[in-house]
Amino acid sequence: MMTSVSSTRFLKYILSLIGMTNTVNSSCSFLTDSTCVIQKEDYMDEKYYHERWHDWMGRYKLAFCQLLTTVDEYPQVSDVIQGHYRHYEKNFYRKKKKGKVDDEVISELISIQEQAQKIVHALDQLRPSEQFARASDVADHLLNLSRLTLLHTHSSAFTLLAFLVIAEQSMDAPSEVRQHLFYHAKFGRVIILEMASALKNFNRSSVHLQEYWCRVSDTDWLDILKNVATVLARYDLTWEYGREYQDIIRMAERYY
Repeated sequence: MMTSVSSTRFLKYILSLIGMTNTVNSSCSFLTDSTCVIQKEDYMDEKYYHERWHDWMGRYKLAFCQLLTTVDEYPQVSDVIQGHYRHYEKNFYRKKKKGKVDDEVISELISIQEQAQKIVHALDQLRPSEQFARASDVADHLLNLSRLTLLHTHSSAFTLLAFLVIAEQSMDAPSEVRQHLFYHAKFGRVIILEMASALKNFNRSSVHLQEYWCRVSDTDWLDILKNVATVLARYDLTWEYGREYQDIIRMAERYY
């Protein structure tokens, strides 16, 4: 009868064969003389193994792991295998969904991005004094865009990314307009509270955020969110609920 330690070593070896551990160490050397080990022939070069062995095992990796989880004689071994299974199951289904991103959602995010960009740069050709005098118009248009976004939202994930898009564009506004938006109109609070609300109702299994975000930006969505929250907090030092700017970062990190 195999001990818990030896059975763990054996099963780790099996897992290594299907690519679930990085290396096969010497603890598995007791299998060297086993008749179940395929002897390498001259024609079995690296390409051969890649095309035959790894291709086949890649197809049945999850099924094989699920079968192994039925081993209940050794609790420690079972925990190890189930941990591997959960990890690969998650990544397997994530890969299956990749490429099936809703094009309609992407189109709407891009549309919001373009509208926000047009709004915040509407006064670019004016002198700074004129920009400041008309900055309230920009704030009104951005608030209207925010309301429309909430009316046509698809999900909490869409709301989060839509307001992240609006925030990113708003921070790129001319200095005079930006000061009015965040110092006077307190638009940063609207952005943060709406994103926080979306995160509180977020369904992690519904979508992988980066798969959507990479279609509208080259930067990681969490990096953008951290930068937005940090910068907006500096514009709003007197807010009673200023901790919201830091809390949203911690909330977002759960879903990264």
